[in-house]
Amino acid sequence: MRIEVKEYARGTAARDAIKDGDLVMFREGPLHDLVIEIGTHGLYCHAALAFREPDKDGEDRVYLVQATKERGVHTRLLSEELEVFEGGMEHWRVTEPYVAKYVAKKCIEEARSKVGLPYAMTPIYWFALDFITFGLFDLRAKKIDPKAWFCSELVAWAARKGGVDLDPKHPDPATAPSDLVTHGRTSIVGAFAHPRVVARAKK
Repeated sequence: MRIEVKEYARGTAARDAIKDGDLVMFREGPLHDLVIEIGTHGLYCHAALAFREPDKDGEDRVYLVQATKERGVHTRLLSEELEVFEGGMEHWRVTEPYVAKYVAKKCIEEARSKVGLPYAMTPIYWFALDFITFGLFDLRAKKIDPKAWFCSELVAWAARKGGVDLDPKHPDPATAPSDLVTHGRTSIVGAFAHPRVVARAKK
């Protein structure tokens, strides 16, 4: 079931609701991202972890730690990500009883420890092959390059380090973005997009 997409900007409820260790799930982006959604039979093309931190002027800001093919593992302001992403984002959170074990600070620390490492393209090829063969042979990726990370692999690994296995069905390298939120260990908080995207969708 789709929920209303809210505008994300400073002072909005969508921004203020985000907590450390929450998941930000991306959907309906450009064509190369749609390939991931289609290839994994999922709703999402990308996953990231959110955290809050003051900037150099002391202002509270919301950041993402994520792995992308353009920049590898890195941190970026969520507002900057929204400026360039033409789809929507959904905000998910670990729920009971799992949240009792979830140490969000540890999760974020572990994910940020991988900043600077490259993006892993291999899972995309294996997801595509798994899709073509109707999933008959369980062709999802195994870890090929120990220093490269796929987006949902990074989130799954860091969350497990923080105390919660978000995808008990697959090893981390074989975890697709949608797998992170399909096992009853998270629930959706809301959906948001850049005001430009929201305005265009209302036309």
